[in-house]
Amino acid sequence: MDQTSPTVSLPPFEQVEKNIALSIIFSIITFGFYNLFWQSDQMKTWNYILGYDKYNFWKWLLLCIVTFGFYHIYYEYQMGEDMVAFQKKLNRPVTDVLPIVCVLLAIFALPMIADAVQQYELHKLYNRERE
Repeated sequence: MDQTSPTVSLPPFEQVEKNIALSIIFSIITFGFYNLFWQSDQMKTWNYILGYDKYNFWKWLLLCIVTFGFYHIYYEYQMGEDMVAFQKKLNRPVTDVLPIVCVLLAIFALPMIADAVQQYELHKLYNRERE
């Protein structure tokens, strides 16, 4: 396989686009239930981008429950790492601190903000920074 010219496949932006501010508001007014939908959506998007099923919502949810949320910290780091690797693959500006920022937000009980940061980074892949 030729490593110098990777095949890049992004889903249509309409499938990825989320209004970040509204997603946070919906997550708050639904006491976090909308955030579960948001997580699932981000996992589907990254599975599409990666070309295989790395992220599984039900596995993530079960492991988060069993580990009292500690698995979510690992998940946030891994998602951030994948985003950085993909930014490099596309020769886009890289947010090297993204995995650490997502972990810190997860540790300090701000997972919706971590999701917002990740959504912003997804939008940047399309050269579209939106709220």
